[in-house]
Amino acid sequence: MSNTTKMLGGWGWVAALVLGFFGWLLPGLGGILSIAGLVCVFIAMMRAGRELNRLEITNKLIVALVLSVVSGVVFTFFVGASLIALLANHGNAAGVTGFGLGMILGGLMAWAAYIGASWFWYQACVAIGDAGNAPMLKTGGLLSFIGALTVVVFGIGGLIGLVGGILQAVGFFTAPEGKPAVSAVTNG
Repeated sequence: MSNTTKMLGGWGWVAALVLGFFGWLLPGLGGILSIAGLVCVFIAMMRAGRELNRLEITNKLIVALVLSVVSGVVFTFFVGASLIALLANHGNAAGVTGFGLGMILGGLMAWAAYIGASWFWYQACVAIGDAGNAPMLKTGGLLSFIGALTVVVFGIGGLIGLVGGILQAVGFFTAPEGKPAVSAVTNG
């Protein structure tokens, strides 16, 4: 991996993790900067796949991104619809039932999409870890996937995912530096 890719991925993870936990100190700006860190990680993973001449990584990352967005949209939609059902029925039994069922159904659907996204992210981490001799990326990707599976178990999954993110940051910083692969596309 090139030094630029390593730094982009490593510092992207640091920004995403630190601002994800302490973003409340910068209202509004902390969340945006955390997302910017995740975008840097995504770009670094895409660059690493291209530099290591493993183009299948791009497909896995795009699927992971799409499933992550779907997870967030589904959860937001069901939370909104559940709150509307609760407020429209002024707290009677039908509103409470609609709220509960909507939250459970939306949560399960979002969780399934999140698990799928984490699986494809893990597959991309394995490919980069194998091709780039960066075993910490593989381990961090695995812990992120396990964290997604166990996120509903009293927050244990969140802690496991945090450790996975830290290991991925370390994996980027400690990956051996090498010359980028020659691109198959030529100009002219």
